[in-house]
Amino acid sequence: MWSSQKIDSGSFHESSSHRNILMLPALALGKETSTNDAVQYGDHHFVPCDLVAQLDNFQDASSLVGASVYTTSGGKFDQKGDWYYYLSGRLLDSNTCQIGDMRVRFEYVPDGPATILALQTDDEKLAGCGTFLPYRLVSRGFFGYLSGKELQRSLVAEGKLSGDDLYERGACGGPLASLCCCCNLVKKLFAQLSPPQIYGMFRGQLSAQECFERLSSQAVAKKWMFRLLGWVLLYAGFMAFLHPLFVVFDIIPFLGPYFGTFVNYAVGIVAFLGTLAVATLVVSLAYMVYHPLLGLLYLLLTGAILAAPMIISHLLQSNEDFKVLA
Repeated sequence: MWSSQKIDSGSFHESSSHRNILMLPALALGKETSTNDAVQYGDHHFVPCDLVAQLDNFQDASSLVGASVYTTSGGKFDQKGDWYYYLSGRLLDSNTCQIGDMRVRFEYVPDGPATILALQTDDEKLAGCGTFLPYRLVSRGFFGYLSGKELQRSLVAEGKLSGDDLYERGACGGPLASLCCCCNLVKKLFAQLSPPQIYGMFRGQLSAQECFERLSSQAVAKKWMFRLLGWVLLYAGFMAFLHPLFVVFDIIPFLGPYFGTFVNYAVGIVAFLGTLAVATLVVSLAYMVYHPLLGLLYLLLTGAILAAPMIISHLLQSNEDFKVLA
């Protein structure tokens, strides 16, 4: 069995009779990716490493590496199939592996046509060359107008901001920092992992519409991933907040377990409705800024979710009153 990390034999039940070793202990296990920092796009543009890292069409590099690979410590890996093996002095044709054997595989992203959707600017490190930055929204003044040069300077300055810079600009500081720690944590997460920007590199020659469609699909996937994560955390928060009710009913003699089971289901339903209402409310408030009509629809949905239990309760109460009068 091959493993990408060392298995500690000291945790075995019979650790005295089993000992895992590495024949090349200086060689780190696991996956390591090295990004070329001198990728040229066209004649005068160089691609940043974070753009290059978006390409994932890796191919086997054995044809470029050769039949054998030597380490700095003198170890020799010989090729067999798609892998290079270090078999502790045994022949490569051996069909059995032993403790201490190691193998490695080399892959690379080949040169080829690619399409970049980003902000084009001058490279400050290489005179006469260009590079790419993230395209982000900038303030265009009260009347929504900036001249060409002013707009270009603003876009370049915005594109140079790091994730930490974006967080520092939007985070709540001063006396509100402790009160807004959760909001700051979310801002930190989005500033580092998913900042609002257009910045993509795609394999092959694509049209602008195809690039935007791919970015749109990626944004939709991220949106629903974060939404589901938020809903799960919100539901867990509601359940944790209402958890003392379980204990209150469980301590009732004899009937406690039965009441506890009923309360578990009831609290679960209440927590689910609360999660649904708060989640749609947050989404509606967010959409009110960018898509007011869609935000209004979500706001109406929030009202319907909140009103549904009250309407059902009122109908049930009316039905009971009707039975009493009858």
